[in-house]
Amino acid sequence: MGASGQFVPIRNSSSSEPNYELLEDVEDLKWRTITPNSRETTNGGQHKSAKRFVASKFDGLRKKSTTVETKTLYFCDLETGRCGFVQFLYSRVLGDVYKTFRFNFKVFGSDGDLDGSGSGETDVWESLKIDDPSYVSQFELESSNFKYEIANAPGNDGIGFVSIRVNAPQQKNRGEMSLDLAVRLGCGFKIKPDGSSYYNGSSVNKANIAAPHVDLMRHVFVPLGTCDGTLKYTSNSGKQVQFNLASTPIVFISALQGVAPNKAARQWNFATFRSHTLGMIFMEFTTPAEYGQWTVTVSAVAQENGPLEVYAVSNSAETSHASHLHARALASKQEPQSLWRFPTSIAMPLPPHCMQDASSATYFEEHGLRLVNKYDVLQELPSIVKNVVNSIAGIKPFIFQFCQRSNLRGQPGISIVETTFIS
Repeated sequence: MGASGQFVPIRNSSSSEPNYELLEDVEDLKWRTITPNSRETTNGGQHKSAKRFVASKFDGLRKKSTTVETKTLYFCDLETGRCGFVQFLYSRVLGDVYKTFRFNFKVFGSDGDLDGSGSGETDVWESLKIDDPSYVSQFELESSNFKYEIANAPGNDGIGFVSIRVNAPQQKNRGEMSLDLAVRLGCGFKIKPDGSSYYNGSSVNKANIAAPHVDLMRHVFVPLGTCDGTLKYTSNSGKQVQFNLASTPIVFISALQGVAPNKAARQWNFATFRSHTLGMIFMEFTTPAEYGQWTVTVSAVAQENGPLEVYAVSNSAETSHASHLHARALASKQEPQSLWRFPTSIAMPLPPHCMQDASSATYFEEHGLRLVNKYDVLQELPSIVKNVVNSIAGIKPFIFQFCQRSNLRGQPGISIVETTFIS
């Protein structure tokens, strides 16, 4: 293939050319890197194929491939300002070198230090390995301390439900943690074809779209939903915290990255906004020079009992006069440890966005971004993974996270913004 690879992005989508598909159920949100066996069960009328977890037979990916698949729930409690995310992750590095399920959980505030202790903007941040799952299917993951399940919604109550239960006992370096969450998924969508961009000349056909073994980047978005439940944990300052979520606005994202992180993207921008009735999602990544420095941008605005608006555009580094089509840092500041310049103000295109005329462009702008967390990704990785990444020249993964009270289309709410630098 030579020094460079072929990259085929998702299709452009606009109000005049809506190249996206609405979700009718949770089929597009299932785990794709799980190979079901012949044992089949039925749960509430929903067909499921399940298997006992056997690591060596977990998926159909190439032996030396690197994949990461995530199911991420972002929540924004508009009354208390308490926000965060709950994430289940499956990663596989260089085939069988390292593979694991993990549970990631973070809580932070939109208004300031949550417990008043001065311990920082992030109240809690836990990343736990899920050891020896006892039951795994494309719709369910269960171990002694964790359970994740997604199911279709009865009637017309959205596209589906997610149930999350966590009961992690106290350990030496952290306190007891428990979550019991019931999530209603409203409308969802994916950009054609199948929410996926392809690397290394992978052909875009029905066989590849259905298979998890190609080099791809895939996202499926649910910009509207609500969450009910209880969360208990020990904060970073050592305080016992318990709070309830009641019809709390959420967004949900299913992601699959079938390429090594340094090959897939050199930079990411992400944002979500939630009010009581309005949901926004923005996702953007830029490929490394090896894949033409393509920038792939997707954004959507959804209104309860209203229309879904979707914008998607992709441009290579060779495209001129395209800056208004993608996220732009309006002001930035250098981080002394990593030397990355992170945004302090940012503009992100939203639908209905004009692709031809920059003067008619519409943006979601955040001025004076509130930094709640920054971290060196390498410090969070297991040593075996860290050694692999450290062997790659020019890799300095660093994430900046922001959370603040905000406003979109006249509605007050909360926004969460993330910028990630890799190379």
